[in-house]
Amino acid sequence: MVYFPSLTSAVRSFGQFRKVIHTGLYSQLVTMEIPVGGDIGNEVHMVDQVLIFTSGEGKAVVGGREQVC
Repeated sequence: MVYFPSLTSAVRSFGQFRKVIHTGLYSQLVTMEIPVGGDIGNEVHMVDQVLIFTSGEGKAVVGGREQVC
């Protein structure tokens, strides 16, 4: 098990657009700070992915279904 105490802090600013925190055999933990009007483009993952929005709003398209967050 890997513990990430900084992810539970009140301030979630990593100062980078994309930062890989941890890579495991079946998963990867990546933080992203997407600027207003920004886009990360299409991505394909062979494992489960969890999207967590800590502020602002966004749109995720997963399995062809669009979800405004």
